[in-house]
Amino acid sequence: MNGRVITFDPGQIDTIVDGGVVTGYGESDMISFSFDEDNNIKHADVKGHVDRAVSAVRSGILELTIKGTSPWINQFIKLANSNALFPVSVEDRNENGTSISGIDCWVVKAPDIAKGKEIEEQTVQIQIPRAILK
Repeated sequence: MNGRVITFDPGQIDTIVDGGVVTGYGESDMISFSFDEDNNIKHADVKGHVDRAVSAVRSGILELTIKGTSPWINQFIKLANSNALFPVSVEDRNENGTSISGIDCWVVKAPDIAKGKEIEEQTVQIQIPRAILK
């Protein structure tokens, strides 16, 4: 470590879903991504000998946290209801940023609708069948 300060700017991250840039993120969270399986799977026999298998599965879930007032709520409902497949890209232009992309993605389920005194946040899950991280 060289003691250098690294600046993170959330304005340097864009999420593109089906050709449009998502707007109306939540107060503190934007996105999270996790793979469905581990990269390596341990296999141990009764005597304790361990081998590993490298998983070919590169699918994962991209979660977007958006405000209930985001125009994307209706867009995600339409995508979920139509069972559409679409490309997704998270472009992180920050220093040391990681970008995520995939094609033939889908909305896991339509976002919940919550209306009340405050502006509620919704989580939208998008399945990426073959995620590419750069």
